[in-house]
Amino acid sequence: MINNNEGTFSQQRWLVPHNAWNTQIAPNQKWNIAQLLDYGVRGLALDIYGDSEDTLHLQHGHGNDASATNWSQVRDEIAAWLAAHPNDVVTLFFESYLKGPGPGMAWNSKTPLYALSQSLTKRFLPGTITSGGTRTEVKQLLREPVPFYKEGRSVQEDAMKEKLSALIARNHRLFAFIEREPDEGAQSIFPVMTATFAENVYGDESLRIPTWVNLRKGSNYNNPVKFMNHFGNAPTGSEWDRNDKAKILDHAKQFFFSYGAHYPNFISLDYINWDSQRRGPIEAVDALANLKDAKGATPFGWPDTHSFDGVTMTFPPQKITGFTVKNVGGQGIVEIAPAWSASGPGVREIELISVKGVGVVNMRFKRLGENFGAWLTQNETAPDGGNVTSRKQVAQGDIIACCCRTSTGYGVVDFATAYS
Repeated sequence: MINNNEGTFSQQRWLVPHNAWNTQIAPNQKWNIAQLLDYGVRGLALDIYGDSEDTLHLQHGHGNDASATNWSQVRDEIAAWLAAHPNDVVTLFFESYLKGPGPGMAWNSKTPLYALSQSLTKRFLPGTITSGGTRTEVKQLLREPVPFYKEGRSVQEDAMKEKLSALIARNHRLFAFIEREPDEGAQSIFPVMTATFAENVYGDESLRIPTWVNLRKGSNYNNPVKFMNHFGNAPTGSEWDRNDKAKILDHAKQFFFSYGAHYPNFISLDYINWDSQRRGPIEAVDALANLKDAKGATPFGWPDTHSFDGVTMTFPPQKITGFTVKNVGGQGIVEIAPAWSASGPGVREIELISVKGVGVVNMRFKRLGENFGAWLTQNETAPDGGNVTSRKQVAQGDIIACCCRTSTGYGVVDFATAYS
């Protein structure tokens, strides 16, 4: 299932190729735009440069001419694909190097950023210059609408709250975001990713524990739509290992606990690949489509205090009704195991005690309608006499999943839950 037609943007699971266009030299992607969309991609991440509509082009990094491609060529591929697939929606994510309207300028002033918007609203048909006509005059005569795109920041932000079926019914099937506001200041041409998406870090940090669910600078955990980066500083040419289904799912599940019990709506990968024997990363997206977001999460208690190098997650089939722990002297709690049941009261509150230099050393919990039970083990003291801190986690519903962050030699150093 690629589209959830009865869901909004915040209820989709879509795949995004990072640097989505194909070049023959130093390729960003193996496949062209149409092939990627046929495969199941529904978002395209693009770096765009230029001074006017005539010079708009895609390029991966400053001065990397080998990756340069005319934007109009890619735009026409997208428009043609949408015309042939009337029940699909495509979203563009621009890392924009375009000048925007400055202070006091109208939003539709003739700036490169507005030229990009115009290129999405109307396109030029192929034609020949007539006798005595200038190139500009001919282009104006040859413009035709691109019917799938609706111009304006607020127009697109409002549309994101609608069900996909409603967007498809009125043919609003192409969306475009810019990564951040232009240097010239806030604008009303495009919605901005930093204001709309909760996004993790990118590059090598997005591929490894413990950094891969860290919040990207300028983003906000509370933004309604979730965007997960899962690619390195540079493509290797074949991403079979990085784009392994199990790795993507593991990343997405850890993302879930850090981003308010929401799975990513968009997953961005380098060099998406598949063949007749292997379906590739679309398998991970298909699996995620069957996982439901939860109502909320109790956050990790010491995200900036304790380092970790491992994660253990449990998603039981019923609500969690209790916990047991395993304790090792000098290491604190090394394992937290949930118990679950369809009947009886569920756990609603947890208290954890942590010792600096050790990690979590004790735990107790309270079920709905009950008082706190006994501590599950004995407190330890820090070998260096470090600080002892406690954290309470209060769930607003039945706890349905839990996550332990662990550190080699120290056991559990932090803990979070998700509730329905």
